[in-house]
Amino acid sequence: RRLSSGAAFRLGSGAQASLAHDGGAVAYQQSRDEGHLLTAAADVVVDLTRPTPVARVFATAALERAPALSDAGPDGTRTLAFVVDDAVFVAAVAAVGAEPR
Repeated sequence: RRLSSGAAFRLGSGAQASLAHDGGAVAYQQSRDEGHLLTAAADVVVDLTRPTPVARVFATAALERAPALSDAGPDGTRTLAFVVDDAVFVAAVAAVGAEPR
């Protein structure tokens, strides 16, 4: 639910949500399992600054977990940190509409 307007929108199923301190984006994990084992995981970053949220999915063959998101820099780029196989990775997330880096 958008606090400024009260409008509700569904982001989809997920876990381990991380809201940027500036409130402009949220990252969360979407995953699939076969009942006992995690079989796929991807991190989703949602731009909350637009009237309709815009989601980007970051998925590889690895199982990305525990996403954390920074505030936007001057150019709108954010940093996404996540865990794969007990190692921490970071990736630049370009502002929606900007060229990916």
